[in-house]
Amino acid sequence: MGRYHEELTRRFLIGVRLEAPANARRQTHLRRESVRARPSKSKLASMENGMSHPGEILARHLQDLGLTASDLARDIDVPVNRVTAIINGQRGVTADTALRLGHWFGVQPEDWLELQTQYELSLARRAAGARIKSLPSLADRQRD
Repeated sequence: MGRYHEELTRRFLIGVRLEAPANARRQTHLRRESVRARPSKSKLASMENGMSHPGEILARHLQDLGLTASDLARDIDVPVNRVTAIINGQRGVTADTALRLGHWFGVQPEDWLELQTQYELSLARRAAGARIKSLPSLADRQRD
C-alpha cells in the first residue's frame, strides 16, 4: 500500500467512532446473503500494490460495529443496493454518498472521496500508466 494511501487510511480509521452511533440499529435476524457487509473478493479488483477499494474499508467498519449494509443504508437514507454495490466494489463513492458517510462516521467527506480517487488513480496507472508516460508533455514541446 502506498504511503499516502496508508496515511489517509490511518487518519480515517482514527477519526471513525469506535462504537456505533446511538441511533444505529443492531441486527437481530439472520443476515441475508445480498446485504452482507463483506466485500465479494471476486467482484473487487485485486490490487498488486495493496490499494483498497473504499468498499473494503466500509465493510471492515460495519463488521467491527456489528452492523449490516441494511442498517447503514437506513441510517444514511440511501437504497441498500447502493451500500452493497460499494461494499462489493461495483460502485464508487460519490460526493453525495461521501457526505452521508462522513456525517454518519463523524469524519470529513473528503476522506471518503480521497480514498475513492486514490483507488481509481491506482487502477488507471496500472491500465494506462506506461502508455501515458510515453506521450509527449508540455515540457517536451517547449524544448523543441
